[in-house]
Amino acid sequence: MAKSLDVGAERTVAAPPDRVAAVMFDPHQDPRWMKALTGSELLDAPLACGSRVRRTARFLGRSIGWTTTVTEYTPPDRLVLDISDGPFVGVVTYEIEPAGTGSLVRIRNVGQPGKFAWLPSGLMQRVMAASLAKDLANLEAALTS
Repeated sequence: MAKSLDVGAERTVAAPPDRVAAVMFDPHQDPRWMKALTGSELLDAPLACGSRVRRTARFLGRSIGWTTTVTEYTPPDRLVLDISDGPFVGVVTYEIEPAGTGSLVRIRNVGQPGKFAWLPSGLMQRVMAASLAKDLANLEAALTS
């Protein structure tokens, strides 16, 4: 079995948690801040525990797709998604907490590399960490523009 991955990123942004969650937790807003995405579709509206979201993206030059299921939803603090199919299988957690006049925002992916198991785990972790950090920078830009 491929080595499990645990990759995260965090960033303090100049927006209150409710404003961050309004963008970060809304699947329709995903392409605004996740630049690798080519599509995001909420399959079961409204967003709540049990809702599914289908996403498509480009990763390492390949087109990929996956479905997430909401397993925890406590806005504006936390959203947990189970990734049941796709090239990476596991859990992604979004967390937002107050930090002064802004918010500390975290994303964490834990799971198996699946279709990308052929990549050395260190390389996979670096690529994923860089992608998450870039997504959070894009999130901040979307919130402050």
